[in-house]
Amino acid sequence: MDSYAYLANEFRDRIEAIANAVDELAPKLESASTLLFNQLVRDQKLLICAASGDAFCAEYIARSARQGDQDSAAIPCIAFTTKYPADKSAALLDDLRPVCRDGDVLLVIDTEKTAPLVKATLKFAYERNLHLLLLSEVSEADDAVCIPIVAVKRELRTELALMASHSLLNLLQRLMIGEL
Repeated sequence: MDSYAYLANEFRDRIEAIANAVDELAPKLESASTLLFNQLVRDQKLLICAASGDAFCAEYIARSARQGDQDSAAIPCIAFTTKYPADKSAALLDDLRPVCRDGDVLLVIDTEKTAPLVKATLKFAYERNLHLLLLSEVSEADDAVCIPIVAVKRELRTELALMASHSLLNLLQRLMIGEL
């Protein structure tokens, strides 16, 4: 197989994974954007938490949210990340603890198959009275909006998480300016 054929297959696989995820992601992203909007109008903030390979996604989304654009307001958002694996997340939660307050929204991005960061943050979010949004293969958690990020390869899960995060911000910004 030559380079072009290989790349064409790679692109088709990614496009197919994304297209197949839309039906499941859309209603969850709508619920998440509504929750986030309702909390932001109550002067709460968005906290994004991610570890290891997902850290770049959290930092990028937080930066994008804070910047806004000419058609939308900036969103109060902070990313808490670590380069270490999620199962070593105690320091991450220690950093998050003094910044969060009741009613803030915690978005956890965890594309690991076993979702160790999601597991570590569930109890924390409950104890701190945070609204929880999960971008993960974990599909069930009490009192959380679970946005399923399901794909065979981790790199595809990462791409889906980034795309879902962008879509969440876009929906939120449209809600903020009254277009939805």
